[in-house]
Amino acid sequence: PEALLERLAFRIDLDGVGWREAQPISATPEDIAEAKAALARVGAPDEAAIHAVCAACEALGVASLRAPRLTLRTAAALAGLEGRDAIEAE
Repeated sequence: PEALLERLAFRIDLDGVGWREAQPISATPEDIAEAKAALARVGAPDEAAIHAVCAACEALGVASLRAPRLTLRTAAALAGLEGRDAIEAE
């Protein structure tokens, strides 16, 4: 149902992708544990990052507010995984 799909952070279409084409996950369990710990120090996104996410959602025709919120949470997790303290617009 669309209401359930809206709550997913990502939709990935794997049709046509065989297991031989799949790439291994490069993050180790230790990397993930460090990123979780670093997530606490990742600061709130600045106005430019929020604007970039909202503009991308608007351009893609996404009307839900959940999409930009999930995107910013994902950006924070990525920043933590990369050892950064802030979300960047890029």
